[in-house]
Amino acid sequence: MHTMPDHPATRTITGLDTMLAEIQFFLDHPRTQQNQWVAKGRIWKPVLEQAKMDLAAEAEHYSLLSEAYQAVWEVLRHLGLEIHQRDRTTWAYTWHGAPLVGAFASRAQALEAALRERMPTSEPPR
Repeated sequence: MHTMPDHPATRTITGLDTMLAEIQFFLDHPRTQQNQWVAKGRIWKPVLEQAKMDLAAEAEHYSLLSEAYQAVWEVLRHLGLEIHQRDRTTWAYTWHGAPLVGAFASRAQALEAALRERMPTSEPPR
């Protein structure tokens, strides 16, 4: 059986959990010697640096996905398609400002219907 590899941040989360437990120990035992704090600091610093890199990578991925998402909707808008929320639960589409079409349960369903309307029919709709 093939399993998915752990997310890269899993190792960082484990390291942070260990750090938090150790910090709590030091807080519970305030007379701990400074050399123990320094020794732990040498272990904690790489964990924090890795956490920072993991967060930066996640932020970069999010930014890339967000830009791609916005670009797709911008292209669709330039082609004349707009998706509007009719009310709290339904979505509709319009081409070139024509009256709204449909009452779909999601934005994705409205988009699919709008694109299917414009696609040549080679197979029957689902």
